[in-house]
Amino acid sequence: MPTSRFPTDRSKSVFIGVLVTFILSTLFVVSRLVSRFRIVKRHGWEDYTIIVAWILAFGLSFTVAFSTFKGLGLPEEDILLEWVDPLLEARYAAIVLFNPALNVTKASILLLYIDIARRQQAFLYIGSYVTLTVVLIGGINFTFLTALQCRPVQAVYDLTIKYPSCIPIEIIDLATVPFNVATGIVILILPIPVLTTLRLPLGQKTIVLLIFVLGVILIIVVDVVRIYYLQLAAIQLRQFNIRPPVSPEFLHTAGLTALWSTVEVNMTIVGACIPTLPPLIKWLKLVLDRSRENSNSQVLSSSSRQDGETETGSRYPIELYPYQSGITSLRADYQEQLQPQIYATSTRPALETEEALSLYQRSDVFAFSRSIGFEGSRSMLDMRGSESVKYCALVDILLFLEGFIIVMLFSVNGSMPVVKNETQAIGINSATYGGGACIVPFLGYWLLRHVGFKATFLTALAGICMGTLIFWPSGALGSYPGFIVANVFVGTAITLLDMSSVAFLTLCGPTQYAEIRVLIGLGVGYCGSTLGLLLSKEVFFTHVANARRLIYIQWTYLAVALSMVLLGLFYYYMPLPEATDEDLQGRDNRLWIRPSDRFFGKLPIIFTTLALSALAEFCSTASLSSIRTFVGTLLESVSTSTHTSPRLTTLNLNIVLSAIFGGSHFVLSFLCLVIPPRILLLLLFACGITFSALIIWLDFSSARTPESILLSFAIPLGPTPSLIYALGLRGMGSWTKFGASVLEGSGNLGPTIYPWVVWALVRAHSDSVQFSFYAIFAALVVGTVFPLFLNLVRAALPRTRYPIWSTGILSGSHPAHS
Repeated sequence: MPTSRFPTDRSKSVFIGVLVTFILSTLFVVSRLVSRFRIVKRHGWEDYTIIVAWILAFGLSFTVAFSTFKGLGLPEEDILLEWVDPLLEARYAAIVLFNPALNVTKASILLLYIDIARRQQAFLYIGSYVTLTVVLIGGINFTFLTALQCRPVQAVYDLTIKYPSCIPIEIIDLATVPFNVATGIVILILPIPVLTTLRLPLGQKTIVLLIFVLGVILIIVVDVVRIYYLQLAAIQLRQFNIRPPVSPEFLHTAGLTALWSTVEVNMTIVGACIPTLPPLIKWLKLVLDRSRENSNSQVLSSSSRQDGETETGSRYPIELYPYQSGITSLRADYQEQLQPQIYATSTRPALETEEALSLYQRSDVFAFSRSIGFEGSRSMLDMRGSESVKYCALVDILLFLEGFIIVMLFSVNGSMPVVKNETQAIGINSATYGGGACIVPFLGYWLLRHVGFKATFLTALAGICMGTLIFWPSGALGSYPGFIVANVFVGTAITLLDMSSVAFLTLCGPTQYAEIRVLIGLGVGYCGSTLGLLLSKEVFFTHVANARRLIYIQWTYLAVALSMVLLGLFYYYMPLPEATDEDLQGRDNRLWIRPSDRFFGKLPIIFTTLALSALAEFCSTASLSSIRTFVGTLLESVSTSTHTSPRLTTLNLNIVLSAIFGGSHFVLSFLCLVIPPRILLLLLFACGITFSALIIWLDFSSARTPESILLSFAIPLGPTPSLIYALGLRGMGSWTKFGASVLEGSGNLGPTIYPWVVWALVRAHSDSVQFSFYAIFAALVVGTVFPLFLNLVRAALPRTRYPIWSTGILSGSHPAHS
């Protein structure tokens, strides 16, 4: 047993890592204070908070370093008995200091953003305040949760207390993962829209961007490394019978966790200081220039001028710069350009403001969008021909990603160790659709009406990012409630994206081709589903029961979250067209039914059509979701009774179904050119009813027979909800956004509720799964009311339109209606 008190092996690595990063953070803090207090002579709360953060980081670094002298990172057999108590006490102090140190540092960054914005940049100013509030509230909550992890509190560091009630600190730390990563990502992207609008040469603008984002990227990278070691610690907690909250045999793994927690705090301080250092760097450069000039015996006048520059820290008189901060002092040569853009004041002459170019036009955003053929945003109701195609293609990309993400989630949900039975699998499926059914009809309608399509797209992408981050700790901890919460987040975001995308496709282009645009877009979404299923089978989610493999899955979730951030930035800079309520109200020719007409003399035709389409959407999505949920159970039942097996496994069958659904959308979009969509919809429902009747009443002699029937009828079944959606929205005019919210809510309500109905029938008649298809048969019969209404009620029929062969496809050469 060792007698030396100096750290060895892993303890020595922890000690050196903590010491080096703390010294580095100290150098950066001192440099920042010199830059802000001595050179710029302007400081504020952002500088005071970084001092507080450094003090907390000192306490954290000291306690972790002290712990290494008491055995942190050593195997249990190498820890002396007299080291245990001070080791556990120091470790407790370190874990309590971590959250306040990290979040105070993030608060310093956000306060710097607020100081830069100075109420003139609304996005940066409001976003920084909101994020600061979240950081402070979350930091306080997690600090108290960490400090009070045991009852009694002394049980954290007193092993003599028997049977304490504790939450292991590694589990608490994993619970903070979405919070820390999400706030880090927000801090990363907040200044980007402001900085990219600066009128600077590309090289100088790149330097400014790097100064701000480099530090935050460093923070996120270190946080990701720390998360990896937290996962290893959590796995060890599950594999071994370790006394909560800790025991000596666990401290060997805990050493690396403590190291990277300390490194994260110290490097976050470094990242927070980087944007404030350019004045110091510039001052040092001037000092070196002066020293070089003196050594070359410059003339006295030149030396005097350089002395004046050194005293002021600038090549120009200080009165030209009433406000200097890290970013504006980066290059004094561009001070006069930076200042009016970032720190615009109300004293700017009105004439200058009127003559100035818009923020969009004077930025690189305009040049970028123009270079790829997107000149600028205007009303989507005026889009024709190639204009409509290119903007719809951008939205089709979102639908492709939606299909890809949702099947990836379903794949992992069905195979993760968290999901232990069929009931839990259906519960997760209902949670995914339930969020969309209950939240999106209200949230989505408000967003589309008040902030537009682009902001709705960005909100949906942010929701997907947050939901995938929540999957990280849920999977690591095996938390079924955590999976439910994550699925609600992601399901709500995906539904919001689906609703806004379909409404966009409906309005962006000639009215008579709305169904074609919607079918093509949703067909692209099914292509994404097919790709997601293939990747989940061959790459991502194989053998996920293995704990190490589970870590790889969670890294995939992080990659999805970061890709959502990049995609959000892309669409932020893309000038998508919009359609306001005023635009819709001013174009009566886009209505394909007369809003003044009433059904039975009382019910407005336009709302009757919407109500029936919502009912049909509920029935079709409920049926389709139930078929895909219980097709495996059906084939298994037939296989058991006939002693045969189907050609395809359940996963391969779902891959083939997704491919068929995608292809059938494209085929149906072509048929809409020559056959009225209302007639096609009636035929689709007839095929669906026939399919369910065959499943119910046929006596199968082989499992391949129902499999073949399903694959055959998948062609008409797949695009049925999409065509209902398109027909329900077509011609709604100013009610299009409201109609989209109603149809999206009803379309998600079906998969939320109906699989439970079918499951109850399966349980009630376990001898025949085919009996449960009576529920699907009934839903499709009820849904047929909508296509019958469109074909039989004269007031609901569209006005006669020009034949397709008399005009070019997607052209605007003729009116939508005669």
